[in-house]
Amino acid sequence: KFKNIKEIMKPTYTLNTQITSSLVDNGNKMRFDTLLSTFQDLAVFHSIELGVGFYDLLKKSNALWVLTRVKLYADKMPLLTENVEFTTYPTDISLVRFIREFTASGDMGAKVIGHSEWCLLDATNFSVRRSNSIDYPFDLERRTDNVGLEFTNTKCEILDEDYSYTYSVCLTDIDCNNHVNNVAYARMALNTFTPNDFNKFDFKSFEIKFINQAFYGCQIKVYQKKIDENTIYILGKTDEKQIFSVILSK
Repeated sequence: KFKNIKEIMKPTYTLNTQITSSLVDNGNKMRFDTLLSTFQDLAVFHSIELGVGFYDLLKKSNALWVLTRVKLYADKMPLLTENVEFTTYPTDISLVRFIREFTASGDMGAKVIGHSEWCLLDATNFSVRRSNSIDYPFDLERRTDNVGLEFTNTKCEILDEDYSYTYSVCLTDIDCNNHVNNVAYARMALNTFTPNDFNKFDFKSFEIKFINQAFYGCQIKVYQKKIDENTIYILGKTDEKQIFSVILSK
């Protein structure tokens, strides 16, 4: 049975779908948060196919997948009603990191790439687990081509004058791991803009780093700082710790 499962595993997962109204902004383009949500769903679907989905990983290895950071680059965002082919595939695996790439291309010219980093947490004490501590198909033939994105380490000093608003974590922000879903953080970052202000920038790149977990009822203060004419830095934090950071650039 195990050998038969291995034979049907694919190094790449593909989804063809049409972009619906719930995924787009007031310009009929996908937003970075819905793009992140779609790519995240693809990773979930592929992990299930590989036998390391949420339930399998929890049952076999008492572990949880955690997305630590992701970078998206949209040469052209998918549009409302556009037929888009989304793909994802894992590449490098290190001691504690799993790298996964994403692409999207559409029949109306959409072209997006994504680069992500994942790690494992122990389901009991939430400590970081080594990659070789789980039942994973390490002998699966993996693609070695990356999409050409690299993470940046941009940091800047945040001042009181950079404060945008405070967000109270509510029911719809919580995921199956009982902490704030990654997509909710992306929305918090984007909500530091008005629609008109955001459209003026015409951002191509969105990079988000998940620093610490947040839970129901947390009060997250969100700050926005303009680094230069092309780059915006956004930080979300509580009184005790930083939660996430975002870099948006043209």
